[in-house]
Amino acid sequence: MGAARRSRLEGSPLVSHTADPDTFQPEAQDERDDGADGAGVALAPELPFGVKVVAAFLAIDGLERGVELVVWALQDRSSVLTSSPYAGFFPLMANGLWVFLHLLLAALVLLGTWWGRMWTQAILTIHLVFVVNELVSANPELWLYMGSGGRLRLLATLLIDMTIVLYLATPTARRALRR
Repeated sequence: MGAARRSRLEGSPLVSHTADPDTFQPEAQDERDDGADGAGVALAPELPFGVKVVAAFLAIDGLERGVELVVWALQDRSSVLTSSPYAGFFPLMANGLWVFLHLLLAALVLLGTWWGRMWTQAILTIHLVFVVNELVSANPELWLYMGSGGRLRLLATLLIDMTIVLYLATPTARRALRR
C-alpha cells in the first residue's frame, strides 16, 4: 500500500487504531518474557473477569461432556432400559468434537487471542442457529416431548450462548482478546 494512501487511511474513522492498515489484523503485542531459556514467550495480558468466566464456562462444559462420554462408553449396555443421546456413531463423534472444540476455545480465550474470540463467536452462533432451526422447523415436536428440566436446560443453553456471543463483541472483550 502506498505511503500517501496509508496516511489518508490512518486519519479515517473506518480504520481501527489497533489494527494494521495493510492486513486489518490486530497489532501484535510487544510484551515478551525473556525467561532463563531466552525463548521470548509472549505473556497474556491481564484478562477481564468476563473473559475468564467465558473461558471457565467453555472448559467446564467441555470437561462435563467428556465425562458424560466416558461414563456412556463404560456403562453396561445389556439393559434394554439404558438409553443415551450418544447411541450411534454420529452423535458420539459430534459430541467428541464438541468436547475438543470447547477445550480448544477455552485455551484460545485464555491466551487472549483474536482468533479465540472470533472462533468462539462463530461456533456458538452456529450452535444457536442449529438448535433454533431444529426446534422451529426441523423437529418442533422435540419441544413437546421434553420434560420441564430439558426445556429449562435448553433455554439456559441458548441464553448462555447468546450472552457469550454478545459479551465477546463488547469493547472490553475486544481489547482483551486482540493478540
